[in-house]
Amino acid sequence: MIKMKTLLLDTKGDEYINICSDIVKKSGIVALPTETVYGLCANALDESAVKKIFKAKGRPQDNPLIVHISGLKDVEKYAKNIPESAYLLFEKFWPGPLTVILKKRDIISDLITANHDTVALRLPNNRVMQNIIKKSGVPLAAPSANLSGRPSPTEFSHVVEDMNGKIDAIVDGGKCDIGVESTVISLIDDPIILRPGFITIEEIEKFLPTVKLYDKVFSEINEKEKVLSPGMKYRHYAPKSPLICVIGEDNKAANYINSNLEINTFCIVFDNESHLYKTKNIITYGIKQMPNTLLKNLYSALRKADSYNAEKIYIHCPEMDKEFNALYNRIILASSHNVIYLGNK
Repeated sequence: MIKMKTLLLDTKGDEYINICSDIVKKSGIVALPTETVYGLCANALDESAVKKIFKAKGRPQDNPLIVHISGLKDVEKYAKNIPESAYLLFEKFWPGPLTVILKKRDIISDLITANHDTVALRLPNNRVMQNIIKKSGVPLAAPSANLSGRPSPTEFSHVVEDMNGKIDAIVDGGKCDIGVESTVISLIDDPIILRPGFITIEEIEKFLPTVKLYDKVFSEINEKEKVLSPGMKYRHYAPKSPLICVIGEDNKAANYINSNLEINTFCIVFDNESHLYKTKNIITYGIKQMPNTLLKNLYSALRKADSYNAEKIYIHCPEMDKEFNALYNRIILASSHNVIYLGNK
């Protein structure tokens, strides 16, 4: 790909709003912060612009995109046959890190939906993103603003590393508040969570008691299988170096990793357990008892290990429990299902 000049913008004043909305209107693509991760954004109603997203990321076209909207008033413009259950979720969780899959209207291109008759909609809770959607007057198709397969970007520098020279502009919105992608729920039939995220199944159960977690969230999906949501197949969130996930109690995990250390092996572990490891190549990523801290710092930790040119990376993951569903999902995909279970699964 021929390198292009990428504008690097800050959010002081309104200049970035005018520049980015102009780019969007002219079929360009911009990287914007959201509360989850940085998004690679283009006019969702402009197929030529959407094609540029797939090209910049190197993303397979059978991997659908999420459409980001400016308010509840937009839902019926792009979706139809909307069940009452959707409005319950909108009222509780929007704006915020929840994506809802509904039947699509014809205005939404099959390129966005990977030829499904459904559309994934989200109302983001981020001032910068909302400013651009409102100023440009169109919904934004926006996957994460990283090269396909790489850890999602949660900081401006991550986006610059992957996208500088490939897109029109990148807006520096600081570090993302949540640091992990939205929860994706399909309401086409019975409610089912296709991608776990910041909003947990327990929170959704309070409003939709019959909601289930897709049974392949932690297992490999055949690349020929059609999927409704991004993040369900292909290698995702992965560092450049081989990643091995170790699940088990702290001392067991440390003993296993210590016995398998090699030159330039890096260990991503919980805060306050560095002393258990026989190496200085330690990166901490949060407090074990606080899943959201682990989620927020996961992608940064994976990118940091890459920055040290690690030859191999071990990551300690908590014992299996549903409060860690989103974390398991991301790490299992990042490690290409290379998981060591120490004890009961």
